[in-house]
Amino acid sequence: MFLPGLFGLEFEGMDGQYWLNKGCDVSHNLVFADGENQFWDMVQQLQHKKRSGVAVTAQSHLHVLPNEFWGLEGGTQVEVCWVYLEAVPEWHQHLPQDVRDLLSDPDEDLFQNFPHYSTVHQNSGFSLLQLTMEQVNLLSHLCSWVCEQGGILDFVGETN
Repeated sequence: MFLPGLFGLEFEGMDGQYWLNKGCDVSHNLVFADGENQFWDMVQQLQHKKRSGVAVTAQSHLHVLPNEFWGLEGGTQVEVCWVYLEAVPEWHQHLPQDVRDLLSDPDEDLFQNFPHYSTVHQNSGFSLLQLTMEQVNLLSHLCSWVCEQGGILDFVGETN
């Protein structure tokens, strides 16, 4: 939800005052030029990947604006690889059958909310963001797969 602010965009009901009421000051977050076009291009890339059932990633070539608050001089260009944490059908189909069964079982609490685990009380008896070994392993497996299949490793290699 903080991404639109990086592009200087606000949406109905989610203006600066909305965020201030939530304890977040996003008034200094504009850092990219040509915000509306760039933002919607990124969103369309992500939506296309989501609908296609593959790793939900997007790449943007962005111009950085001066931003005194964040110490940005501006005038530079950056390549950004956006990664959206999402359950990916293509990844799911390659899992062992017993793991797929666990993920598909509505009565199975272990992987409830996967991959968007709750940050508070995900597991009964635990407190703030305390996940089980199985939950962390599955999440790390998904993230590793996304890095490989979503072009992130290629992207990082191109920028180094």
